[in-house]
Amino acid sequence: MKSGSSTIAAYLVAWVTIFFVAFGRGASFVCAQEGSPKVATGGLNEFDLAQLCGEAGRSSDKNPLPRSRFGYVPSQTGQAPEFAYVTSRYYVQKGPYGDPQGCEFKRYLYRLDPEGAFKREELDEKRFAQIENDIRAYARSNKQLNGGESPSVPGPSTADSVGGCLFPISWYTIGDRDYALLSVAANGGIVNYVIPQYQRTIDGILSTCDAWGERHLTNSSITSSELAFLSINSALLFVESKDYQTGFLFKPGLDFQCVRGTDSFSRHILISRKAFDAEMRAGLENVLQKNSYKSKISEKGKRKMLSFFESVFLNQQLAALMARLTEDKGCK
Repeated sequence: MKSGSSTIAAYLVAWVTIFFVAFGRGASFVCAQEGSPKVATGGLNEFDLAQLCGEAGRSSDKNPLPRSRFGYVPSQTGQAPEFAYVTSRYYVQKGPYGDPQGCEFKRYLYRLDPEGAFKREELDEKRFAQIENDIRAYARSNKQLNGGESPSVPGPSTADSVGGCLFPISWYTIGDRDYALLSVAANGGIVNYVIPQYQRTIDGILSTCDAWGERHLTNSSITSSELAFLSINSALLFVESKDYQTGFLFKPGLDFQCVRGTDSFSRHILISRKAFDAEMRAGLENVLQKNSYKSKISEKGKRKMLSFFESVFLNQQLAALMARLTEDKGCK
C-alpha cells in the first residue's frame, strides 16, 4: 500500500464526519478506574475508525489482512508461560495539517510487565507469524493436557439494547455475569456499518431495524464492540475489542470498570448487565423518550426513516449521558 494515495485520502475525507460530544456532570456512583498502561492499542485516529484502509487491504491478494491472537507463549526466562497479544491492522497516516495521506500496515506484540501493565514491541511479518504459531502450539498442548477440553467462548446477545439498532449492545457471559464493552468517542463520531431493514444479518435473519432506510453507514459516538476474553490469573482479566483490535486489562468479577482512552476514544467501560440496568438504562431510555425516538421511526403502523443527522444527534445524547455517569464514577 503506497503512502500518500490520493484515492484512499479522498475516500477517507468523504466518509468520515466528525461530531462533537459534549461532556458534563451528572448523578453520582461508586467508581473503579484504571490507567492507560492497561490499554493495548496502536493509537487510533478518526480516519482509522473509518476502516477504509482495511477495506483497501482486502482488495488485493498481495495485501496483508488484519488479524489478532492472544494466549500464552514460552517464557523468555525459561519460567512459567507468559501472556502475549499480537495484533495487526492498517493505520491511516496523517499529513502536516491533520489530513489523511495513505495507509500503513503495522504489527504489534503486547506482553505484561511485572506491575501488570502492557509493554509494546513493533514486529516484522516473520516475528508476528512466529508468535502466532507459539500461541497456537501452547493452546494445542494445553488442550491435550486437559483431556481434550477447552473453555467455550459464549456468543453475544443483543437483547435489551437501547433504542434497538440505534444503540445495539452485545452482551457476553464472563463467569457468572453478563458484560458489555462500551466505548465513548473522544470529540468525534465513529463510522459504523449498519444493516438496513431489507438486508439479512450475519445470522441470515432479516434486519428488524426500520431506522436506517437504505443507509449502510452511520456515525456513532458510543459503541458496543464484539469481544473476546481470557482470565490471566485471579487478579487480571484480558478483554479484546474485536471491532477495533484493542486489548484491555480489567479485574474479574466487578460490575463496573473503566479505562481512559489514549486515542480516538475517551473511555472504555466494562459493565455488567445488572449494573447497566440498575444505574444507566433508565437515563439512556429517557433521552430517547424526550426526543420522541419511537415516533420518528414509526407512526400509525407505518415505517419512517430516521434521518442521518437525527441518528447522530441521538447517539451523541446517549454518549454524553454515559460520559457524565462514568465521570462521576471517577473515569475522566
